[in-house]
Amino acid sequence: MAGWDNAAVIEAATVLPAQALGVGSVCGSLEEGKRADVVAVRGDPLRSLSDLRHIELVLVSGRGVTQRAIETSASSGALA
Repeated sequence: MAGWDNAAVIEAATVLPAQALGVGSVCGSLEEGKRADVVAVRGDPLRSLSDLRHIELVLVSGRGVTQRAIETSASSGALA
């Protein structure tokens, strides 16, 4: 987004929606005591947002998710 640094873009996709939905106290950021799904990427999205395309690991409710499961969910519309 023009004029936004990468940290602000990531916050706009995570923290701000959680706050807007009234669930910011339980999710939306990585903090002790909060629920979190985590996507680990190769690279540094704070330097280049395109690094978000290089997914190395996905954890949902503390469990690893395979690439196949992600592709199946995406093609079925479950992630929409």
